Amino acid sequence: TEATGNITLEKLPALGQIGLDFVSTGALVHKAVWKDIGLDWNSHA
Repeated sequence: TEATGNITLEKLPALGQIGLDFVSTGALVHKAVWKDIGLDWNSHA
């Protein structure tokens, strides 16, 4: 069985107690801190 929709990281411990096989959540992506790292170089230098 799978649970999806409005799944937060705080709800995971309780969901783990009811025997789910899978949990789908966007919380990991929505709470991630994004960094912009550029690897630009000048090949004529």
